[in-house]
Amino acid sequence: MLRNLFVENYALIDNLKIDFQENLTVITGETGAGKSILLGALSLALGTRADLSTLKDKDKKCIIEATFDIKKYKLERFFEEEDLDFDTSTIIRREITPKGKSRAFINDTPVNLNQLKALGERLIDIHSQHQNLLLNEQDFQIDFVDTLAGVLDLRVTYRKTYEEFQNLHKEIEQLKAKNDEQKEKSDFIQYQYHELEQAKLKPGEKQELERSQNILSNSEEIAENLNSVLQSMQRDDYGILSELGQAESAVEKIASFFENGEELQSRISSARLDLDDLAQDLQQKAENIQYDPSELERINQRLNQIYTLEQKHRKNSIEELIALKGQYKKDLDDIESFEQDLEKLKNSLSEVEKKMNQLADKLNKERKKTAGEISSSVTTQLEDLGMPKSVFQIEVTQQEEFNKAGRSKIVFKFSTDKNMAPREVTKVASGGELSRIMLIIKAILAKQKALPSLIFDEIDSGVSGAIANKMGNIMKEMANSMQIISITHLPQIAAKGYHHLVVYKKHEQEGATTQIRHISESDRVEVLAQMLSSGETSAAAIANAKELLSN
Repeated sequence: MLRNLFVENYALIDNLKIDFQENLTVITGETGAGKSILLGALSLALGTRADLSTLKDKDKKCIIEATFDIKKYKLERFFEEEDLDFDTSTIIRREITPKGKSRAFINDTPVNLNQLKALGERLIDIHSQHQNLLLNEQDFQIDFVDTLAGVLDLRVTYRKTYEEFQNLHKEIEQLKAKNDEQKEKSDFIQYQYHELEQAKLKPGEKQELERSQNILSNSEEIAENLNSVLQSMQRDDYGILSELGQAESAVEKIASFFENGEELQSRISSARLDLDDLAQDLQQKAENIQYDPSELERINQRLNQIYTLEQKHRKNSIEELIALKGQYKKDLDDIESFEQDLEKLKNSLSEVEKKMNQLADKLNKERKKTAGEISSSVTTQLEDLGMPKSVFQIEVTQQEEFNKAGRSKIVFKFSTDKNMAPREVTKVASGGELSRIMLIIKAILAKQKALPSLIFDEIDSGVSGAIANKMGNIMKEMANSMQIISITHLPQIAAKGYHHLVVYKKHEQEGATTQIRHISESDRVEVLAQMLSSGETSAAAIANAKELLSN
């Protein structure tokens, strides 16, 4: 339940803190005093869009903080899924800076507006006057009937099946479109694939060919330089190997005369052997270097073929060309297997459609059954609210087309005379009649859904006298199992409250501000008498107020 609301720098409010209690709390006040401002502030805390115009002082930030007691709400899983700290006394905080930046917090953890709204929907239901128009909205009508029919889980199962059906249908259309496109290009795809297949490309082939091309193109220069090196190493007079051989012999003669002489000899011997081995490698390479114009021509032609294919297909390597060939092969396979794939998808679609149809039929059956029960119940309660000849009817028909909630079309109908055929409720019901119908529906929903807190913003609009008294009794009965806050201008309803708050304007030199105060039992008579009087509070008004309270 809502425990308290703190508002700072919002509309006509400088700084205000309101404590709320269990059962039925009524809020009264003169028109323009700021009752709707309080609802606006609470709605802002629950995630509605921020507006800079709501800042009273444009140079200061607006702060709205609502504290809820949620120990009986079973919201631990929600807090865990949203990665929020759970506390039985949960604080929602919203801030609007002078620059228009909005920040939101749940138990001091920053959250986005979607998280704020998701939690707010689980904490409190605010019913404003314009929500009476929901009576003619299909989503509201279906949700209401399904809640009372107890088929919300069944609807979730249907919804998943419906989405699977939609996805399969989309997949079939995409497959057909792709096949049509590929069939138009099939000759082109076949030609491109055949060309790449005939090329017999191999990974790494281009790099190997380019290396061979480089060697063959420069074979004369390579052979000339290799032979020059070999000559400098192997010639008999003053060749590197010959000179090292003589150095080795010289050192061998004197190696025993000084320390480490044998080591020096060994190092010279090792160097001579390494160079001799190198000379043999160079000799082999020189022998293998042969200019072969036919092989060079073959390599050039193959490279030109590869370069042409890369340029044609805008690829940078043989590996990319091979991947492209694979894609062309897949496209050709898809064209060839189209009928088989299409048949498989159609069979799946048929199975899902069969299941979806069964679920939709079951939903429609339960809705029709429940609709009749609700219609009778609401009609009976309307008699208690001063409309004895009225008829409320929920019409459920099954449509040809499937939608996200099944195949049912639900229409709320109403007639003020049992001899007249009911028509769509918002087209024939007056404002007062809509208020009474919506109150009954909210009362039914409250019992079924166990709503934690419910705020009525002048749901009594368009009624008065004995009817207002009966509407107050309904709210009072609802308040036995939940927190009800009713903003009202009728004394008959105000008298039903366990707690009474009055909103008023306080005029100061800086301007008017909205204030609120709790009314004690001793002061309630005077407040109700003022609501009953058009001017000065009369003795009759006071007597009437006492009677309202005693009843």
